[in-house]
Amino acid sequence: MWIQFLHHKAKALCVEYLLIMKPSETYYDEIVLNFPTVWPEDHEWINVHDGQAIKENIITDLIARYIDEPEALIIVHSEPGIGAKLQTDDVLNFISPYILDSEIQVSNPQYNSFLAILKIGVATGWRTSTNDGNG
Repeated sequence: MWIQFLHHKAKALCVEYLLIMKPSETYYDEIVLNFPTVWPEDHEWINVHDGQAIKENIITDLIARYIDEPEALIIVHSEPGIGAKLQTDDVLNFISPYILDSEIQVSNPQYNSFLAILKIGVATGWRTSTNDGNG
């Protein structure tokens, strides 16, 4: 019960933080079309949740490997959808409440390096040579 309360409180804080930056649904609509479709069979996946807690070190490593920029674009496929442009150092704190709850995608501003976290708690990353997400 206490964990659920903290989870919902963290979500509320993230949304409040996002709304200060830019309205979430509007920004989601602006950037969602720039993110590629993620086909599970095309990637190698790593667990980012052990059933008890988020594996923060693994997510931090994936962010550093694939989003090597000062800023990152994030979409959370929730209802309503959430979009954000954040400092890369803030990505983990922003997405943590949504892991195991929603599909999450992160990109660099050029849309040529991506990180995807599925609702089942696995993640992958990849780079492309173009901004269509497919190389």
